[in-house]
Amino acid sequence: MKLKKKVLETIQGHPNHPYGFWELAGILHIKKKDFGELSVILRQLTDKGLITKDSRNRFKTATAPEAEGRLQMNPRGFGFAVFEDPALEDIYIPPMKLNGAFHGDIVRVREEFYKGKREGRVMEIVRRGFSLITGMATGGYLMPLDQHLPEMITLDYPEGFKRPSDDTVITARITSYSPMKARAVDIIGPSDDPRIDDEVVFALYHLDKDVTDLDPGELSRLREALKKESEGRKDLTSLVTLTVDPADAKDHDDAVSVEESEKGWRLYVHIADVSFFLEEGGLEDRHAFQRGYSVYCEDFYRPMLPPSVTGELCSLKEGKARLALTVVMDVDRQGGVSDAGIFPSLIRSDRFLSYEEMQSLLDKERKETGPVAESARRMLDCARALNKKREKRAALDLDMPEIRIILDERKNPVALEPLQRTWAHRIIEEAMIAANEAVASHLEKKGASLLFRTHESPSEDSLNKFSDLLSYFGFSLKGFAPEEINKLLERIASAPAGPFLKTQLLKSLKQARYTDKNTGHYGLQSSSYTHFTSPIRRYPDLVIHRIIKGRRFSEEELFALGKTLSEKERVIAAAEQRSREIKILRYLDTHREDPLKGVVTWVGADRAAVELEGLGVEAVLSLKSIKGDPRQLVPGLEGTARVVEVEPLTGYLEVELNI
Repeated sequence: MKLKKKVLETIQGHPNHPYGFWELAGILHIKKKDFGELSVILRQLTDKGLITKDSRNRFKTATAPEAEGRLQMNPRGFGFAVFEDPALEDIYIPPMKLNGAFHGDIVRVREEFYKGKREGRVMEIVRRGFSLITGMATGGYLMPLDQHLPEMITLDYPEGFKRPSDDTVITARITSYSPMKARAVDIIGPSDDPRIDDEVVFALYHLDKDVTDLDPGELSRLREALKKESEGRKDLTSLVTLTVDPADAKDHDDAVSVEESEKGWRLYVHIADVSFFLEEGGLEDRHAFQRGYSVYCEDFYRPMLPPSVTGELCSLKEGKARLALTVVMDVDRQGGVSDAGIFPSLIRSDRFLSYEEMQSLLDKERKETGPVAESARRMLDCARALNKKREKRAALDLDMPEIRIILDERKNPVALEPLQRTWAHRIIEEAMIAANEAVASHLEKKGASLLFRTHESPSEDSLNKFSDLLSYFGFSLKGFAPEEINKLLERIASAPAGPFLKTQLLKSLKQARYTDKNTGHYGLQSSSYTHFTSPIRRYPDLVIHRIIKGRRFSEEELFALGKTLSEKERVIAAAEQRSREIKILRYLDTHREDPLKGVVTWVGADRAAVELEGLGVEAVLSLKSIKGDPRQLVPGLEGTARVVEVEPLTGYLEVELNI
């Protein structure tokens, strides 16, 4: 076995070099008596396809697979290629095989092996990921706020540019990749000013902030078109219809109506008909596609659509007649859904309720009777049946605890409040899941090509690694069936490390994405799923609306749409998360003496990681700060943490831990 490993490492270590038998024997110092064993090994490796033999009986690495991926760099100099295809695992790329590639670049990577371990080599830089860097100016250097980049980059200034004081956040354009150099472009502001936080986030993730509204002439034309279209729609304004959203919601995509039926309920899900107002291929549509999604940062909201479309024309506001696409489903007492129909409609929301108001109504804290209260309680009964059905098919409960960040007039975070997830949230969630499944199934039965929302099953290897991690915290996973994962989620729900372990489980699963091929949705345990219910804020949903109305997309179009929109979604999700983390760290910076509950999640040679309970942020713990024997520090250990150092914009947080 040792000789076979040496032979394979030698040949794979130089993938472009063909080795003759005698050359290999000489390099590996193989004695004459072992030539027979070498011949057998070479034949076995050739039969397995690990190496190939050319016409001159020379051996070399089998043609290595190549694929395009996005490069994610580590500040220590190595990187990983992350592939769009979920069947391809991320691949490690050592510094000497980067070939000038930089963080964020799209690269073509070839799989190789070194000492028996899989790694990649960048064969081509397909396109640069970005040219602008956001960071803090410090003398003649730029300290990037993206931790994937080098700690310091040489910085110069164009003639006439007013040099900022140290620790001012600026944007700079890359002028050289090797060595890294950049030139200042714009000043954002002092790093200690919380009013710049979301401007920093938008610059950091290369998102456009501005959305131009419709010109008055176009808006007037659409108002007239709305008036005319309303007359020909199926009129559902007599239904008792409720819009339920967060109290500070920027837009309202959906509304719900529920009627009693002989076998259970008739459920109506009404979705704003954005496609009526947005001509495919028109200027506003092209801009919406470029944005891909609305962005909800802590202090800044950037809509996907022009404000007049989002608010005046489409948003399902209380008391306003609106165009919708309505999905009608019959739901039986066991939560089974049948007889789904989809059609253009005219609706009117009778009441907007915040989640808190809706829950108060359900709990009968609000002394209210009448059609709205009755409808709310019918919605609850219907949602409970749908939820019970989903539980039976072992859909995963992957919701994470959330907090509301309260800001003052200067955008300083002054309070962090946990958000309670109630049946008011679940009612809307169950209705939207049912509608998305019904639309996907309906379109598939019609033979239409569509953009699915898919979530592939996790690999056994990733779940094995997660299972190993669980053992440090006193938990175990008895098999990888969804039912077992749900049992685990119930067990860890009340544990201090529960949110951390749930996050690690999410990381071990594959990312949901948009694709033209239906591979099912693992998390929801759904055989067919799409996104239809949020066209005001998600472009994929707008694509589905157009398909419902008869637009035919080719497989090539859908594949390209899915790839691009999945990529945009990940970037925007990361930006929104970064916005939250900056505000949380600013809060901790002004509350350093407050005791915080923490749990150790990882231990290294000189430092450890601590998850702060209820905040969803991870801190660094220096082992030098531990009083007593640092060997007592193990994953799963709980303690009281105190903030030592925090840099909100870079994301650095260091704590001490009393155990």
